[in-house]
Amino acid sequence: MRSRTFIFVLAGFVLAVAGNSVLAQQDDALGPEADPEWESELIGKISASQAAYRNWQEGGLNSLSFTTLLDGLAERQDDRWEQTHAARLALGYVDQEGQELRKTEDQIRLQANLQYLGDGFFRQFKPTLAGDLRTQFAAG
Repeated sequence: MRSRTFIFVLAGFVLAVAGNSVLAQQDDALGPEADPEWESELIGKISASQAAYRNWQEGGLNSLSFTTLLDGLAERQDDRWEQTHAARLALGYVDQEGQELRKTEDQIRLQANLQYLGDGFFRQFKPTLAGDLRTQFAAG
């Protein structure tokens, strides 16, 4: 259990450092030469929990869980077109005493929308081309 605890803590530290560098790069990209028409946001979350029991009479398993999440959104609109792109990446595991390591969350979601805003008929009906990809990081 100690080696897995160390791995989870190390993974959390690496993801926290990587997340901060991504956010720092995003802030730097908003300089004067950046395209002002695109609006974007990126949200990262890391969570961990541990339950440890000693001399506990009511049952329960020692456990350690870890989850990471990254949500992103980019939007752009001009006179005739509106584009929206979204992504959600999530991965989580739980290690319970006496059981194998199990996935608790595993998502890759990518969405893209392109909408024509045009004039007359098209302004009323707004034809849209949309795509949605759903998959996962690991089998199981």
